[in-house]
Amino acid sequence: MAKDYKLCPNCNNALDLNVSKCPYCGHQIFWFDLSKWWTEWFENIIKTIEKPSGKKQTSGCAKVIIFFIVIQIIWAVLSLIFQVISSLF
Repeated sequence: MAKDYKLCPNCNNALDLNVSKCPYCGHQIFWFDLSKWWTEWFENIIKTIEKPSGKKQTSGCAKVIIFFIVIQIIWAVLSLIFQVISSLF
């Protein structure tokens, strides 16, 4: 299947990403794709970590601790978003 198409969660017909309502079954569709955003964000973080500079370098242990703190913050934000969405339905 082409990368510009996704399946309708209700009837499993192939749909264009620009469609917000399935023409086959009438199901309202909300496309939520974090994969492209996540890879771009992660590549930018890796590039900024690996940049050599004249400033004092952060130790590897501090980088690991900061990385896990960022993961916790992301998890908390996503959890809050899903709680709000689930309370609406």
